[in-house]
Amino acid sequence: MVYQYLVSANSDSEAPVIQLCSLYATNGGEPSFTNCTPDFTGTLDYIFLSHSGCLKPVSLLEVPGPESADIIGGLPNHHHPSDHLPIGADFVVLGSSNSLIIPELQDVEDGLSKFKIREQKKVQNN
Repeated sequence: MVYQYLVSANSDSEAPVIQLCSLYATNGGEPSFTNCTPDFTGTLDYIFLSHSGCLKPVSLLEVPGPESADIIGGLPNHHHPSDHLPIGADFVVLGSSNSLIIPELQDVEDGLSKFKIREQKKVQNN
């Protein structure tokens, strides 16, 4: 019910203020499940984003299917220490209409990576 509310495109008063879409649904379909326990198997985890144009997805983490050897027997297990499978995506953060914001690894201090954000002008293709 919450999923349907978030991705609904209806113009009625119940529609969300920000139109969201599920990243997995728009790129091949939702995983058949992200939670697999003896009492329940289904999709509980989603990545929602708006059509604002500020983020461009460039990759998705592949979720194992029901026949995957590391899922048999349910979750959690040795391969997945949670009862939820990991989902994830990589994005490019877009700046203004003519620039691209690119995180760059600046240095490593105390085992923590620090990123510097720079804005680069997009190359116009004629």
